[in-house]
Amino acid sequence: MLKMYSNHFISQADSVIHIVRNSGKDYNDYGRYWDCLDNSRLKMNYFLVSILDRFPVPLSIGLCLPSPCSVEDLEKSKPTLLLPIIESTLPYFFEDVRGFEAKQNVTAEDIRIIEPY
Repeated sequence: MLKMYSNHFISQADSVIHIVRNSGKDYNDYGRYWDCLDNSRLKMNYFLVSILDRFPVPLSIGLCLPSPCSVEDLEKSKPTLLLPIIESTLPYFFEDVRGFEAKQNVTAEDIRIIEPY
């Protein structure tokens, strides 16, 4: 079973590299919007994931994902995918910020997803 998944991952290496290269990787890193969308072979969508009201400064990060992914898909995945990722990375985003409490109790309702055009 693991071999089947690893073979699929390897066969999709171009897409995975494109996702990683063009998505944001840090606090308010919007990624590479035009590079995400500008690939005739790989059809991709760009999304902006934001938490606007939980922190003193809004947090946003750009995501470059395959075109079958939609805002609706990301909305459905908030509790199971996006929220755990955000909660696990918050301490790293703010590790050098004085007075910031890394445990912020972010909820799925705090996460906003838009697909800019």
